[in-house]
Amino acid sequence: MNNPHITDSNIQIIYSVIEKTKKINDINYILDLGCRDGSEAIQFSNIFPNAKIISIEANPNQIETIKSNINNYPNIQIFNFGASNEDGELDFNVSSTVNIGNSSFLKITGNYNNYENMAFHTPIKVKTKRLDNFLKEQQIPKIDILWMDIQGFEGKAVQGLGDYIKNVKILYSEVTYKEMYKDQILFDKFDYYMLNKGFYCIYRDYKHGDFWGDSVYLNSNI
Repeated sequence: MNNPHITDSNIQIIYSVIEKTKKINDINYILDLGCRDGSEAIQFSNIFPNAKIISIEANPNQIETIKSNINNYPNIQIFNFGASNEDGELDFNVSSTVNIGNSSFLKITGNYNNYENMAFHTPIKVKTKRLDNFLKEQQIPKIDILWMDIQGFEGKAVQGLGDYIKNVKILYSEVTYKEMYKDQILFDKFDYYMLNKGFYCIYRDYKHGDFWGDSVYLNSNI
């Protein structure tokens, strides 16, 4: 049964799986990477009101919008940095088009221009943090649900989780089949990495000329 608080089909898949396994009350920590405007975090807050939601957004220009949108959701915390496998500082490319979600630490290839004209402003410097170090600093003991929409940086984020990945019950990741950003991880490599971590793909699709899609992975060890 669809939950009326959910508008995103991938969150609905995650909720349905957790509901079927009767683990709704076991969801205590949700990590939301690539918060953008806070919409996914708000949906998670509505369906898991007792969970702590840690939202991370690299684009500093989005933080005030996110804070305004999540104002009435005390279980959501927003942090401004890039989720990665190491601490540092990188050039961040902010989208200059209406689709602010295209912003990325990676440069565009131009391969996707037939479907969407992607363009960036002059890069800005944004701090990156290794995720397991950050979570330990925040005294977060585990992550139950992982949500990733970070424009080609998904591989670095998963690596940065270290041992935290072991306790993730289910995760969503945007995946790419053809290179949209330079040196981004493509689906085959991402899927192989996740298989080696004990996750198997229960859903994926193809969008815009099979360039990218959505995927949901379940931890076979839990």
